[in-house]
Amino acid sequence: MYRKKLGLNNGQKFGIEIEFEELNLRRLYSSLAKSGLPVTFSLSHKSKKPRFNKWIVDIDPTITSSDGERMVGGELSSRILTDNYSTWSEIKKVCLEIQRLNGVVTSKCGLHVTADISKYLDNPLFLETLVKLFFVYEDSIDLFFMGNEYFVRDTKEESAYNFRSKIMSVIEDKDLLARHPKFNNSFNKLFPLNSHCGLNLDNVNDRGLVEVRYGNGTLDYTVIQNFCNFVLKVINAIENDKIDLDYLNFEIKCIKDRYMLELTDEDIEKFIELLRTISVNKDDFESLSKQYVKVLESKQKKI
Repeated sequence: MYRKKLGLNNGQKFGIEIEFEELNLRRLYSSLAKSGLPVTFSLSHKSKKPRFNKWIVDIDPTITSSDGERMVGGELSSRILTDNYSTWSEIKKVCLEIQRLNGVVTSKCGLHVTADISKYLDNPLFLETLVKLFFVYEDSIDLFFMGNEYFVRDTKEESAYNFRSKIMSVIEDKDLLARHPKFNNSFNKLFPLNSHCGLNLDNVNDRGLVEVRYGNGTLDYTVIQNFCNFVLKVINAIENDKIDLDYLNFEIKCIKDRYMLELTDEDIEKFIELLRTISVNKDDFESLSKQYVKVLESKQKKI
């Protein structure tokens, strides 16, 4: 079910990045501009620090091919979005337009969700809770962000690797965040949560942004909405003290004792309970849990 609003009234800002192949970038830009969408064409826009007041058509070094004149395949980055009818209408429009122009999503493509957490940076408990929540539930989060079916994309390890094993030795350092009111470079050297990781904190310190990169590429706007909803509702739940940090710390100890074991039925039940916790209405829980269960069932059929 594609919804007109997710029930957030806190003005939470976010954005998405859709990767695709087999579509001329200038053709996509021209078509979106004619449709009335606020859009611009900007090569290597991230290095220019744009205001993100428009959607941006751009190349992606891992996807775009060029014959000198035509640039085929790339990414479409959204303007700054909030939870309202216009946002979800635009996302649906761009997905349908890429499909109409015969753009496709392949095993190279990802779907990234970026959220503004700048107002929480003076609270180290918020940041600690966010990192530990993703640490504890990472296996299930990874499955959830596969979208419609179980599928490990070709670029997973180079562009959205799972980080749990990389921070296992330092995750219980209780002073690690407390000594830094904001994330900074010394923190991120210990926690390699960067632009190659499923949870990217590279832009937390200077721009107040967290990026969730686990998502498989998709042009299914309902799946994209679920991806966004999960990220936004996790942030909302932490803000409203719905996530128990003591419980996460307990789970971390359990994970360290049984690390490398397969996802269990108990793990699945715990993630579904997390989805129930972060949901603000029954539509949330129904949409989020349905997508997760769909991927689980797909995995069981394939393995």
